[in-house]
Amino acid sequence: MYNVIMVAAGGAFGAVLRYFVAGFVQRSTISPFPWGTLTVNLVGCLLIGAIWAWAQKIDLSTAAVAFLLAGVLGSFTTFSTFSFETIDLFQAGHRVMAVTYICASNILGIGAAWLSYSTIRAWLSV
Repeated sequence: MYNVIMVAAGGAFGAVLRYFVAGFVQRSTISPFPWGTLTVNLVGCLLIGAIWAWAQKIDLSTAAVAFLLAGVLGSFTTFSTFSFETIDLFQAGHRVMAVTYICASNILGIGAAWLSYSTIRAWLSV
């Protein structure tokens, strides 16, 4: 039950953080491209790789992993919003922008997670 509480607490924090970060980034642009969501997803991917590598190295507690990964980052990253925004772009006739968004989110997101995971693992083994 404690881990569930940790996920809930982390989820509340991550959701509020996502709201502010995505909103700030999106308001900073004039484009219909969903820069706020893309930014949040990429930052989340970088963080999940780094935190997971760090957690393995220091044998982080199950509760802390639940708080950080399932809670904070689970609510911070927004692939459900990504899906909705992609459909919205297609429906608005922005087909090239929609495909660009799909490719950027997936290729850069997976690359970001791999890069941060590898970097932190290498850094921690020094």
